[in-house]
Amino acid sequence: MTRYDGRAALIGKIVPAGPAPHLIERPRLTAYLSEASQRRVTALTAGPGFGKTTALTTWATGQNCAWYTVTPFDRDPVMLARGLVASLTLRAPGLLDALATALDGARGPDTPTSETVEAFVPALADALHAGLSSDVVLVLDDLHELGDSGDAVRLVADLCHMAPRRLHVVVASRMDLPFPVERLRLQGQLHILAAESLGFDDAEAAALLESVGDASLRQHAATVQQLTGGWPAAVRLVAEALATARDRGQVLARLLSRGGVVDLVEDLLEISRLDAGTQPVRTERVDLGSLVGAAVQFFQPIHLVNLVGESSIVTNITPSADL
Repeated sequence: MTRYDGRAALIGKIVPAGPAPHLIERPRLTAYLSEASQRRVTALTAGPGFGKTTALTTWATGQNCAWYTVTPFDRDPVMLARGLVASLTLRAPGLLDALATALDGARGPDTPTSETVEAFVPALADALHAGLSSDVVLVLDDLHELGDSGDAVRLVADLCHMAPRRLHVVVASRMDLPFPVERLRLQGQLHILAAESLGFDDAEAAALLESVGDASLRQHAATVQQLTGGWPAAVRLVAEALATARDRGQVLARLLSRGGVVDLVEDLLEISRLDAGTQPVRTERVDLGSLVGAAVQFFQPIHLVNLVGESSIVTNITPSADL
């Protein structure tokens, strides 16, 4: 990667993506997120398709916010540290100069990475304590890319526990936080929004149906909620199908029938199709295991049986099976 490409990649990580199409207002979720400034850590934890990034980018627009999108490259804690400093410097000018020693001087050729992490976070907390004149929210999107252990995870854990009073960390992840949070919870400094909080309610589903199609689609909101359980990605996909359908009732009847949810999910995830049983004609975007982990949060047991029982990948499952 060239120097220019490296800078471009970093800019892409410290600037949130633009708004998604057909964005709807979610006052209930906005109210939850508004409490982030009252706590040290807020975590959005749910599987794919629950709108974590969309919710955060929408909310962050009106906040004094630093943004960082985590990628697998950030499993190198030094790369993660540099990225966090670059993001926070936009809200605390001079931070990079204050941390030059922690980023470079403290890590000689023989210095273990763990010692670099141990030295960096206290230095960052001290610099932020001295440099922040108002509250700042640091959003860490896609934290699951760090895995569940390692020095990079320890860096985030230390930051969450050592953050100065004016820094509030908001995390989005497909899995639970990969470090102990009992102390934060007991101190009232942790707020977790799980799948149940991130799913659409009836009013939000109706609003999205109207946004994607027209006002006449609102009459199908109850049926769409029955089908999807409020899973935002599924609601959006059904809305798009209904918006272009000639016979909307027929589309809903097919999706509600045995195997309909399977078709819906396969379209959502673009699972590879096999041409003549040999060559894939579409690439898989998300693995089925991740899908089931997300879907189980909302689909009724019988729908889940339809989902996995008719799939060529997962077989022999019952509603009580441990997924």
